[in-house]
Formats: sequence, structure tokens, C-alpha cells
Amino acid sequence: MMGTNWHLEDFYRRLNKKYFGNSLPKDMPVYYKDIDVLGNTVIMKTTSGQYRPLYIQITKKIRFSARLSQQTVLHEMVHVAYPEKRGHRGWFDKKMLQLMKRGAMNGVW
Repeated sequence: MMGTNWHLEDFYRRLNKKYFGNSLPKDMPVYYKDIDVLGNTVIMKTTSGQYRPLYIQITKKIRFSARLSQQTVLHEMVHVAYPEKRGHRGWFDKKMLQLMKRGAMNGVW
């Protein structure tokens, strides 16, 4: 079965509740798109200087795999949680490891 945008939104809702205490925006658009990376979180800098995540895109190339789609959504959710931070070294690895230790990837990898 090919994944749909509804599946991505469902992953986001469930992961937000279980691992982020529903602290992430509940209305965050999450959808499949033709992009060349696994996932991308689009973030805008507001006029007040704050960073605001706008939406999450997941490549259509992984629609065949619910597990890979869920892993990618989780990865992008860390960017939503910390929109002011860039890159993947140090802080990002630490946050992902914390999620893994809490069981976020159990049954998925």
C-alpha cells in the first residue's frame, strides 16, 4: 500500500502526542512532494526575529514504506521543535538519541 498525506499527518499527530507532549503545532501541514531529499521542514523568520516552521515535506520516493516515512517525519519534527537551530551535528544527534532511548523507533527500524 502506498502512503498518503493522511498517513503522514497521522504519524505526526501520534508522535507529537507521545514524544513531544503535544507541544508542536497541531495544524502543521505534512505532505508528500517531489523533492530530492528525504524530508524538509520549511521555516520562516518572522519580522520579530523568531523562527516559525510552516510545513513539512516528505519525498514521494519513500511512499512505499510506512517505516521510512515515519522515521523521516520524526526527524523533521525535531526541526519543528527547534526551528532556530541549523545543521545536524551535536544538538540534533543528541535530540534524536533522546527520542530513540524513549522508544520512538521501536518497531520502526
